Amino acid sequence: ITLILSALSLVVLNERLTDILVALSIVYVGVENIVLARRAAATGAPRPSAHRFWVASAFGLVHGFGFSGVLREIGLPEGAARFWSLLSFNVGVEIAQVALCALAFPLLTAWRRGIERRGAIGQKQWLQNLQVASLLVSLAGGKDALVHVSQLADEPPSRPDEILKIGDTLRVRVTEITITPLFIGVLF
Repeated sequence: ITLILSALSLVVLNERLTDILVALSIVYVGVENIVLARRAAATGAPRPSAHRFWVASAFGLVHGFGFSGVLREIGLPEGAARFWSLLSFNVGVEIAQVALCALAFPLLTAWRRGIERRGAIGQKQWLQNLQVASLLVSLAGGKDALVHVSQLADEPPSRPDEILKIGDTLRVRVTEITITPLFIGVLF
């Protein structure tokens, strides 16, 4: 919407302001992803996503102003050709986004399955660090994972060091993987 309105000079924002808003939107999404991932990893709760649609929509409108500035600089043809130029640009952007997702999704899925496979039941895992409510386990492949004290036994101890010591070999099963930041939850 904003791409078309701005490219046709119906609504125009200051280019410097548009560039700042585009940069801030990218920083905001990055920071929000890190904060939400850490909060979800710490609490075990799923990431809230109700507001993400509105944030993405607002940022899409801002990015539309950014793209339109480039189109105005290139120069759009007059008459009906202007419509077809804008339409083909929009369709091209959408096709590129779908192609990138189609490429990235299977690669990320394969990577995640590889992590799950390397940390699956039957492989030896070494207890690396004991904390008050959890223990840090070194998985095959060099990744670390957390086991909460409640997963150690039917009647969990108050502290992991009551039943385990550093260097013990454990059998664990991967139950959760969070990509950003990488967090792997396992069962004892």
